Amino acid sequence: MRQSVFLTLVLALVSLVLLPPGLIPAGADVVLIADLDKAITPVTATYVERVIREARAVNAKAVLFRLDTPGGLMESTRHIVREFLNSEIPILVWIGPSGARAASAGVFITYASHISAMAGGTHLGAAHPVMLGGDKMEAVMKQKAENDAAAWARTIAETRRRNVVFAESAVRESTSLTDKVALDSGAIDLRADSIDSFLAMIAGETTSVAGPGRKQIALQIKSVELRTVEPKLKEKVLAFLTDPNVVYVLILLAMAGIYFEFSTPGVGVPGVVGVLSLILAAYGLSILPVNTVGLILMVVGIGLMLLDIKVASHGILTAGGIVSMAIGGLMLFEDKAFRVSFQVILLFTAMTAAFVVFAVGAAVRAFHTKVRVGEEVLSGMRGEVRTPLNPVGHVLVDGELWSAHTEDGAALDAGTAVSVIRKDGVQLIVRRLL
Repeated sequence: MRQSVFLTLVLALVSLVLLPPGLIPAGADVVLIADLDKAITPVTATYVERVIREARAVNAKAVLFRLDTPGGLMESTRHIVREFLNSEIPILVWIGPSGARAASAGVFITYASHISAMAGGTHLGAAHPVMLGGDKMEAVMKQKAENDAAAWARTIAETRRRNVVFAESAVRESTSLTDKVALDSGAIDLRADSIDSFLAMIAGETTSVAGPGRKQIALQIKSVELRTVEPKLKEKVLAFLTDPNVVYVLILLAMAGIYFEFSTPGVGVPGVVGVLSLILAAYGLSILPVNTVGLILMVVGIGLMLLDIKVASHGILTAGGIVSMAIGGLMLFEDKAFRVSFQVILLFTAMTAAFVVFAVGAAVRAFHTKVRVGEEVLSGMRGEVRTPLNPVGHVLVDGELWSAHTEDGAALDAGTAVSVIRKDGVQLIVRRLL
């Protein structure tokens, strides 16, 4: 028995000695999975950093990012790429499932991974920097941004030994590749229709990770434990507040709430909702690439529609406001990755227009309604005898107590329902209701 134990220990030591230098098995068979399925923002970058930090804490074999993004902010993308390039744990990127895309920022993220794969029916590319404007200075800035992004893409491609030509053309010419072409051209490493097949394909592969001497990691992934890292509540809330559709709605709520508060002075629900919406919208606007012209058009559109309530323009101001508000919503954010949904714009523009039409209609009806004052108001109103009319007593009409008597001098008991005929001085003349 002792000889068997001794022999086992000797064999274990020999295997460690004979292991090729620098080829170090990774930790436990744990692979963390995280989803990047929205536009890339500072919230996304913080989430990625936390996932990699947790991977180190649990000694994970690798981190797999399931990617499906329209693009995002360049600074946040740079943060994620730095995390990938300096990770001591293999970073895997899988563009999937079928129908997913890795556009714009997704190209840099895919290229920065240690091993990348695409599912069938996905595409990769179109990383051209998007900037609005057309004057000379803006054209120069656009060219500088393009050159900087192209150089960065080349650097990442050379570091990960991927297709340098595509990396640059994706930036300069917005080139996109299907999964098959991306594999054949060396833009990605594998094609895999599921995460399980992806992990099975890379079992036994080695990859160079950050660390002393760019050490080699052996991906001996066999009986792997997949753990999904969900965003924390704070990350979910911040991601919600930086959603372009949410920011658009918050802007509308802010303007409507503040307008109603000024229309009916006094700190009430509209004012509180308006101020809170404005603060929350300001956070999203501070993060997202806002087009000032689009924001101004939205404000002008709301202003024109609300002005139509005060000014009789026969709907001309409302029509102009609807057009201005819709165009402003479409132009609100510069990058295509942050466009407000057309359905959301259509819905809330229609709701705002419907409210304005209702308000204008009410104002018109009020304008044409004959104003009734004094005796005209009291005539025909119903009341109740409170003290017997014998012949004079008191009746309660519209919450007020009046001295009253009947038209024919008849006595009426308390509790009798009456109708006002007319006002005679300070008394009401009433009749019994049958």
